[in-house]
Amino acid sequence: MITKLIKDIVHGYIEFEQEYIDIINTPQFQRLRNIRQTSYNSLYPSSLHDRFSHSLGVYAYGKYAFSNFVKNVKTDFASDPSLAKIDWERKENIFLRACLLHDVGHAPFSHTGEYFYLAKRESNSTLARDQYIYQELVRAVGLPSFTADFNTKQLKGDVAAPHEIMSATVGIKVFLDTWSSTDKDLFARMIIGLRYSRNNTLDLGIDNALIQLLNSSVIDVDRLDYLARDRIMTGFENARIDADRLLASVCLTNNSTDKTNPEYHLGFYKNALSVIENVVVAHDAERKWIQSHAVVLYDSFLVQRCIRAIEDTYYRDGNDVFNEEALSEKGVIINAKQKKGETEIEYNLNIRLLCDSDILFLAKQIPCGDPHKQLIDEYFSRNDRKKAIWKSEVEYDLMLRELGDTDRHRILSWLDSLVENLRPKDEYFESHEIIINEQQEQTIKKGTIEKTKLGEEEGEHAKRFEENVLKRMAVFRTLASCYGIDYDFVIIYSKPFGSNVNKLISNDVLIKYKNFDLPKPVGVIMNTYTLNEHSVFKNDTTMKRIYFIYYKRKDGKIIQSLDFIHRLNEAIVRI
Repeated sequence: MITKLIKDIVHGYIEFEQEYIDIINTPQFQRLRNIRQTSYNSLYPSSLHDRFSHSLGVYAYGKYAFSNFVKNVKTDFASDPSLAKIDWERKENIFLRACLLHDVGHAPFSHTGEYFYLAKRESNSTLARDQYIYQELVRAVGLPSFTADFNTKQLKGDVAAPHEIMSATVGIKVFLDTWSSTDKDLFARMIIGLRYSRNNTLDLGIDNALIQLLNSSVIDVDRLDYLARDRIMTGFENARIDADRLLASVCLTNNSTDKTNPEYHLGFYKNALSVIENVVVAHDAERKWIQSHAVVLYDSFLVQRCIRAIEDTYYRDGNDVFNEEALSEKGVIINAKQKKGETEIEYNLNIRLLCDSDILFLAKQIPCGDPHKQLIDEYFSRNDRKKAIWKSEVEYDLMLRELGDTDRHRILSWLDSLVENLRPKDEYFESHEIIINEQQEQTIKKGTIEKTKLGEEEGEHAKRFEENVLKRMAVFRTLASCYGIDYDFVIIYSKPFGSNVNKLISNDVLIKYKNFDLPKPVGVIMNTYTLNEHSVFKNDTTMKRIYFIYYKRKDGKIIQSLDFIHRLNEAIVRI
């Protein structure tokens, strides 16, 4: 059998059989070389790794995990007569392809761009479950049981990420077109994390365990690779994870004492406990100190504004670059218009194998006068970028503790109200930022004029809204004047940090002991850590959001966070 070795920074040499090399060499898979793995390089310039190397790494961990899982299942369930009927070769074939292809449909700039896949819905529908990529996956699988489980999960609000949906669809259409519907079904479930609703046979139990091994809420081979890879490429000194020890202990558990009605789940032997704790600590640290860093959040915001400008400029007559066709070799044709002097020239652009550089190229073509142009320029010029007044949730928390309860609640309820009034209500995914400047004021005033034309009642409502919002925005105009800076702010908000340790009490991470009848959730066995007892987020249930406020630094002027929050409070009291 022909094999090939590829050297990887995390795994050393990874061995691939020819059938997997044939997948890797396709244009659709090679496209991943040009999709940045993370948005961390605004904070850690060396983190330039891509989805291509990560996908190879997930395959490497998947292959090692699968071989250990098979060995452990055969040992633990040796007396089960149904074990002899398990088609391990088929399961390995599907699982390793799912590991390799789990990100093949990722959007440019990874998670920052993936929600633009949701722009297109099925004709004449406003339901989220009818978004085009969801229904296209259902059609690609072509199995009623998959459709039923998928729609049930969607209706419960447990929605797979857009890049998972697209990856499963592209994987099936491009690489698995000749497979049976049942094999496509299992492949898609592995990528999107959709377990079978029935779980009472050894065969289904193994399938659900493999689904969880690739896509779970706490520990899977995908997460293990990106935690290790991000640690190396950023230089962020995170917890080390002994993945070999962890994946050698992966096994199948039975959660039921009723022999006629077993309940199978993925589990780990007890010798993996210390590693499981490190996985949670490492993932929490990356989320808290990198993903939620003010600089990373602002960089993602600017990228999204670049994409919105591209939508407004190029998407005409059904053109769309965030779709399945744009990921293909053929690609899509988009129409563009450009002015040369007084003449407007129309031309076509072919966008194929869509990647980060395509978005950057199109963003550079956005003309002056576009409402997003200033923010696009900020993306390309670090000197022009706005600065966060505070840069972490910890600093935000500490600052709020310095305020009394009355002042803190006044500021936060005021910010909540401002955000609710200014954030877009009609978008296909929730925006987590608002802009406060002269241009935004003009947009609000223009909206009032337009609504006044609709009728007296609509006009009066719009005028009251305008008066209320502009009055609140004037607080930032006052602050800008106090500090001698431009009246130009961005507020980005997110949920307070929640540790993954809370998920350890669920059945997603089960520990198998030889001398106990049933496996135990890892959260019952050990206590990792809890939220800071002094935190306002623990002691004040009204704390729903973290707010980062950005300003345009002028003449090197730095605003101190505590001084700003006191001035903000004083300005709010005066209105």
